[in-house]
Amino acid sequence: MVAKITQAKAVGGMLQYNNKKLEKGEASILGYNKIITGGKDIEKLGIAQTQKSFDSFGNLNKELKRKYIHVSLNPHPDEKLSDEKLTDIAKDYMKQLGYASQPYIIYKHTDIERTHLHIVSCNVKANGKTITDSNLFRRSNEIRKGIEKKYDLKEGAVKKNPIDYANTKKVDYKKGDNNAQIKTKALTILSLVKFSSFDSYKRHMANYNIAVDIRKEANHPDGKILGSTYQVTNDKGVGEGLAIKASHIDRGGNLDLKKLEKKFDNNKEDKQKRKDFFEKNLQSVLKNSNNAGFEKGAEIQGISIIKNKDNIDSYLDIKSGHLYEKSELSKQTQNVIEQGTLNSVDYESQIEKEPSAAEHVENIASSIIDILGAGANTQGGGGSTDKDMKRKKRRKRGI
Repeated sequence: MVAKITQAKAVGGMLQYNNKKLEKGEASILGYNKIITGGKDIEKLGIAQTQKSFDSFGNLNKELKRKYIHVSLNPHPDEKLSDEKLTDIAKDYMKQLGYASQPYIIYKHTDIERTHLHIVSCNVKANGKTITDSNLFRRSNEIRKGIEKKYDLKEGAVKKNPIDYANTKKVDYKKGDNNAQIKTKALTILSLVKFSSFDSYKRHMANYNIAVDIRKEANHPDGKILGSTYQVTNDKGVGEGLAIKASHIDRGGNLDLKKLEKKFDNNKEDKQKRKDFFEKNLQSVLKNSNNAGFEKGAEIQGISIIKNKDNIDSYLDIKSGHLYEKSELSKQTQNVIEQGTLNSVDYESQIEKEPSAAEHVENIASSIIDILGAGANTQGGGGSTDKDMKRKKRRKRGI
């Protein structure tokens, strides 16, 4: 499990974020504490009414800048936990963190493949005093470790390979509900990997049998760009069904082409700051690992090798989440990659293979001849040397 914490002066933004997920059917409320509902279903309360319960505590301290807390708890994607167990985990975490007497709401998010929890609460107590945030992240990490043992959860770290958190199964046209399949996969990948171009994003999505393309006016190559489309493909890249507009895949606009391109441009700017350090690590791995140990060595250095459908690898910086295409790397690094590929072929060819039965017999015979020959040329070996043979020939000829 991975736990993340953010704090803010106001609670409205936190509630609005989770409320949007509720409205889209991408979230549900598993539990709450000290929230005034007036007998209504909490999921049907408006933000203004929900906010009153938090502000009734937060307004008791006018000086505190960070009055509210937003916690994200992310179980491992392989774990399929019941709502009851997720609720128990959330309540236990909040109790140990010191929020058992505070107003809070537990949201279960299903907008991406990793089912995860969001919890909104308040740092101001009923008496106006504050819950200290001293060593907050250290305490949270210790609580996380304890909860993993208590509930038999997979161990989580602050940072792991982003791809490990993605369900790497491909989209399957035969399963139906293709819009939902595409949306879940696309939003999951976008939340984990930082692409710096549309082409890079398109190449990566092809690995999951999703073809992403630019949609132009009247389908003309030089026409005005209208947006993007998504289409399920088979393993050979052939489309199945119709291409679907991005706006029909996700009504919330998360796949809007302009938004994505702006995000990709920001990622590109940040990536340039890390590029030199990343390439040094990649070159080091390539130079010091053989073909068999390359991927493992790369993982240790914080690099994940992404095997693409077009057989050209991409390289993921695990720490930052940036994805580097081979074409984005310096010429020097590209040369090292090419050399590493050649070395891996040589390495494979040098592996000793088990001889066939015929070769085995031939090798034994050859070995026996070698041994006899060696014995014949050894002092006291009992055989005839080349000089002995020549003397005998001379005697016969009377020389």
